[in-house]
Amino acid sequence: MAESKSYKPSSKYAKIFEGGTLYLRKDGYLIFQKYETDENDKYRRVIFTGKTEEQVVKKYKEFVKRAKEIRGQRQQEAYRMLTNATHGLKPPAGIDIDISLSDWVLYFIQTYKTPPSVKRTTYSSYMQTYQTQILPFFGKTPLNAVTDADMQTYLNYLQTNGRLDKKGGLSPKSIYNIFVVLNAAMEKARGKIIIENPAADLRLPEIQPTERRVLTVEEMEIFIKEIFSERLRVAMLLFLFTGARMGEVLALGWGDLNAKKRTIRINKDLERVQLFDDPSGKKTELILQETPKSKTSNRETPVYENIWQLLMFQRQVQLHDGQPNPQNLIFPSKRGTYTDPRTYQKRVQAVCKRCELQGVNVHALRHTFATRLMEQNVPIRIIQNLMGHASIVTTEKYSHVLDDEKRKAINRMSGFLPGTEEPKRDTPQ
Repeated sequence: MAESKSYKPSSKYAKIFEGGTLYLRKDGYLIFQKYETDENDKYRRVIFTGKTEEQVVKKYKEFVKRAKEIRGQRQQEAYRMLTNATHGLKPPAGIDIDISLSDWVLYFIQTYKTPPSVKRTTYSSYMQTYQTQILPFFGKTPLNAVTDADMQTYLNYLQTNGRLDKKGGLSPKSIYNIFVVLNAAMEKARGKIIIENPAADLRLPEIQPTERRVLTVEEMEIFIKEIFSERLRVAMLLFLFTGARMGEVLALGWGDLNAKKRTIRINKDLERVQLFDDPSGKKTELILQETPKSKTSNRETPVYENIWQLLMFQRQVQLHDGQPNPQNLIFPSKRGTYTDPRTYQKRVQAVCKRCELQGVNVHALRHTFATRLMEQNVPIRIIQNLMGHASIVTTEKYSHVLDDEKRKAINRMSGFLPGTEEPKRDTPQ
């Protein structure tokens, strides 16, 4: 091997390694030495060896990059400590101050929105929002780096591209539901991870009142005649004449009937919820919630006498047939289990198709019940109780019926105006 001698860097390396020395060692290795700032922010001599210039270059660049990263992390940590000391931020145990927004939302749901503290339907709704809307957009963006402008940009994006099928934006109501999850999670992070809630002052799209599909009296008569060919006919009648929700009707057991008062007790709700990370691979599950949608949903509802008699007839048929019904359900499936709400929806849709009723779904039947009561001038508080609405504001949405009646009354007065046909009356001579 040649004697050790000074290695003169090429013009290429002279440019890259400005301020350093590159030479060939006796064993044939290239040596590069230079004074550089290390990860501890100390200016010292560093040495790199390699068989080729490429190896030396790689080692040097890796050192510089790593040292810069470590110094940056320490500076950031120092800044966090100063910020925490100044604003009193204190992350929960096991949570890093640099947690991503997505991970924080997941932590928030799994800590504060998990059964039994909330209903499984609420948990399922929050998790679905997290997995389909929040995680894909924010990814690993640090929570403490998100501004109110970022949040507003996100809501604007949902209005134009929020649909999962990428065919447009979400409705204002859907965007509001996503905002509820985000705002609650951000508010819980305030004072722990972040100083201010970036979702506190956002501009949400206005939720416009939607036109409720209600059966006319004539359509209602057609529908009632047609359902008597259905196995779930009594369930449909209860839905139409009590205003109960679909899950509330399908959850009814014979023990919920009061024969003396001719009433049904509504205190349960049947729902199909989405599952997350289920070991068996199931995507959804049918669950029975012991409490309905809200506290006011827990109620006792009168039943028309003729519908009561239909219920009693159905009871006798069940006892005679001897079909399995271990849970003593009023509307069991053919296997003796709870009837899936999807099955019920399909049967209602089939009836509407045969009747040629356009735009009618299960909820339209519930709306029809409330509308008929409003037309009969039933006090709104009574309607609220029968419908199980948590707020009377929800019930007041049916007041459009009264507006229609008032409009008809005003139109009847139009005959007194000049240029219109006046009502016949005696006139003085």
